[in-house]
Amino acid sequence: MMTSWPVIRLEEADSTMEAARLETNRRPPPFVILAERQTHGRGWKGNEWISPAGGLWWTAVFPVQQAAALSLFLSLPMLRVLSRYSPHLAAKWPNDLYTKERKKVGGILVEVRSGIAYAGVGINVNNCLPPELAGQAISLSKLVGHPLDLDVLLGELLDALAEDLPRFNREGFTPFRALYEERLLGRDKRVTLQTDAETLEGRISGIREDGCLLLETETCLRVIALGSLTRF
Repeated sequence: MMTSWPVIRLEEADSTMEAARLETNRRPPPFVILAERQTHGRGWKGNEWISPAGGLWWTAVFPVQQAAALSLFLSLPMLRVLSRYSPHLAAKWPNDLYTKERKKVGGILVEVRSGIAYAGVGINVNNCLPPELAGQAISLSKLVGHPLDLDVLLGELLDALAEDLPRFNREGFTPFRALYEERLLGRDKRVTLQTDAETLEGRISGIREDGCLLLETETCLRVIALGSLTRF
C-alpha cells in the first residue's frame, strides 16, 4: 500500500463515520476507520446502509482545502480501482457507484468540519444482499464471479485516493469534471430527479465545476445542487 495513512480496524461499529469523529480526539488526520460490519450504517439523507461482514465499510479522515464537489471527486479514484475488477461501472450523481445496468455497488457520504473531511465509503464486495435488494444492488464479487481480498482492495482504493487528493486540494474539481462526466450514469438521457421541493424531468447535460447537476427541462436549464435521481 503506497499510502501511509494508518488504518484502525474494528470488528463492529455503529458507523465508521461516528467512530472516525471520536478518533479525531485521539489522533490527527489522515487516518482510516475500517469496520468488519456496521450496526447503524447510513447513507445519504440518513438512509440506512446495510453493512454485514464481507463488505468494505470505512471512513477516511483527511485535511481538505476544497470542499465543493468533494463526493463527486471521490467517486473517481474509487471507480478507477473498481473498474479493474468490473469495467461496466459508473457514477450516479451525487454520491453513488452503480453498474450501467442500474444496480448499486457502493456509496460515498462526505462531511467537512473545520477543514477536515470525513469520507464514508461503503462497497458491496463479498457480502450477501437481502432478497428485497436483489433488483437494486449487487456485490462486486457477484460481478467478478469470485470472492475478493478485502485488504488488497482497500489498499488499492486508498492508494488511488492518496494519489489524486493533492491535485484536488490544489485545483479543486475543475481538472476532474470532464472525467466525471464521462463516467456519469444517465448523461444525455431523460431522467426524473427529486429535490426537496419538486419533481423534475429533463436531460442531464453535465456537471458544473461546483458539483451541481445541469438538467435541461422543457423550459430551461436548471442547476441542481441537491437531489436524487429516481429514474435514470
